[in-house]
Amino acid sequence: MFFLAGMIGLIVSVIIICKKENILQNLLLSLCLFALSCSCIYGLYTSSLHFYLNEASPLKSLAFIVAPCAYLYTKKTTSPSLVFKWYHSLNFLPALLYLFYTVTSNSQIVNPNFWVFNTVDYTTDFYAFNMLVSLAWLLYAYTQALITFTNTDKLVLLSAKKTIWLKCFSFLILSLFIGLFIQKVYGLSFGVNFNIINDFIISAILLGAGYVAFYKPSVFFDTKKLHEDYLKTLEVITEAPSINEVEHCKAQAIVLSDKKILEYSAQIEKALIDKPYLKKGFVIRDLSELTDIPVHHLSHFINSYHNLHFQDFINKKRIEYLIQQLGDSEWKSLSLEGQAWAVGFKSRTTFFRAFTKLMGKSPSEYLNSLNEAKLKNYSATA
Repeated sequence: MFFLAGMIGLIVSVIIICKKENILQNLLLSLCLFALSCSCIYGLYTSSLHFYLNEASPLKSLAFIVAPCAYLYTKKTTSPSLVFKWYHSLNFLPALLYLFYTVTSNSQIVNPNFWVFNTVDYTTDFYAFNMLVSLAWLLYAYTQALITFTNTDKLVLLSAKKTIWLKCFSFLILSLFIGLFIQKVYGLSFGVNFNIINDFIISAILLGAGYVAFYKPSVFFDTKKLHEDYLKTLEVITEAPSINEVEHCKAQAIVLSDKKILEYSAQIEKALIDKPYLKKGFVIRDLSELTDIPVHHLSHFINSYHNLHFQDFINKKRIEYLIQQLGDSEWKSLSLEGQAWAVGFKSRTTFFRAFTKLMGKSPSEYLNSLNEAKLKNYSATA
């Protein structure tokens, strides 16, 4: 299985780098997968034949690029607008130094496995060096996990499939380097063969990447879909009508007949019965598809006859639904942020701003006023 995973990893690393979409992200991911694949294949080769090729020792420098590439790939994917500077290349300096050492040194390699405790037969004690390297790799993996699991505001801009991939990838990378660190500290005395565990984790990363590349390629390549999701999210968090939309409506000078107004009103009311606005990312195009009303007519109707911008209209519906559910016991168990997510808001900040704008007070102030009203009613009836 390890050999198969290594071969799949090599194939995927070539496939994703050959595409011209998301070039920087895919280059970083490709290098990461290539390094892990070489580790898998060469580690299995040497463990089976018990024969180490000293000429292949420069490949060991690939171990030094796994953590930086995985970290930078995640950072660039979650922040597409990030521009790489010259100092980002310093992340690869240890790999270049180690490559230079292995090429120029005449030292004999004791065990070419990429993840061994001591790797060089040299008069200097390399324990401190190995510990420092392991800590650095673990720091990269920990920072990568923080980006993936705590940056919810940035992850909402990604597709659901890409988010799942990033979380799984980051979790496996962190697990790998935790295992490596424990192996460096305790070695064989820990009583667990971490080489096998690490091989399984590497195989899981490579096989997972293979599955995504062959069955969910949009995760790596579909920039158009990602861009559409990004635009939808921008529409969700926009709180004021865009100048272009207002100007468009004015330019069209739409005049709706009374019959058309009643027809549109009935269509919108019918479409909103199933509460589609509770879905995150619900935009005017979605309502247009549900009602068969042209987008510009729909926008004009809501602006003119509800005196609200579309997003304010949808946010109002969400807040009204939230208020209706406040008496539900299950609903009360949710935090304020959980309630916001349940009605379709994508962030706490967006929810608070929309609530304050439409209700004239913050959610906390509104809940306090409800509680005070209940106490007064209770006191009056007591």
